[in-house]
Amino acid sequence: GEPRACHSRALMWRDGVGTAKDAAKAVEGFQKACDSSVGPACHELAVLYETGRGTKRDFVRAVPLYGKACNAGDVRSCGRLGRLYNGTPGVEIDKDQAIGFFKQACDGGDFASCGALAPMYEFGESPVIRDLPKAANLFKKSCDGGIQSDCFSLARMLRDGHGINPDLPKALALFTKSCDAGLGTACFEMALHTETGKGVPIDRDRAKLFYEKACAAGDKRGCDKVRYQD
Repeated sequence: GEPRACHSRALMWRDGVGTAKDAAKAVEGFQKACDSSVGPACHELAVLYETGRGTKRDFVRAVPLYGKACNAGDVRSCGRLGRLYNGTPGVEIDKDQAIGFFKQACDGGDFASCGALAPMYEFGESPVIRDLPKAANLFKKSCDGGIQSDCFSLARMLRDGHGINPDLPKALALFTKSCDAGLGTACFEMALHTETGKGVPIDRDRAKLFYEKACAAGDKRGCDKVRYQD
């Protein structure tokens, strides 16, 4: 059939929309569409190989598929290529390639790739030269794109003045935002600040609520605090 129709049908098989789920048929449909240079189909097929849905998990096979999709302008695939080259079983680590693909994806609006680049600049992970202001800017870009773990990382840098001007009010606002989005580590940080009065008035009842939210979000330290206070 027409390549884009194959892609659409494969999406239906993958998601069970209008038909029964059939991951193996989805793999076949995405492959046909990808062979006809439908970039998004190459991306979806690579995801199935990377996750092992409908086929044997195969990171190595995912690499050229993501490459084909990335070359076709799919920035999601550029970002996933960066992750594979940054350290994935069976794929030879290539930091230069990883950085290049992360930058391409980040510049194209894949915010998670901005967040993946940020720690490399924060810690000076070879071959990147340590650049804390650049790390903070990348965390901010990712945070603005809705990646809450990177809002937390930016908040940590702002609170500690880690290579950038400290801004405790802004840090606390970001911790609260990430906590409200369900990030347990951020809830725990807000609990500590509220319990000790660092940047906010001491409020042990509110602190307990933050500890409870941290615990509910899977932060063991929050659970320990709740048990101790009870």
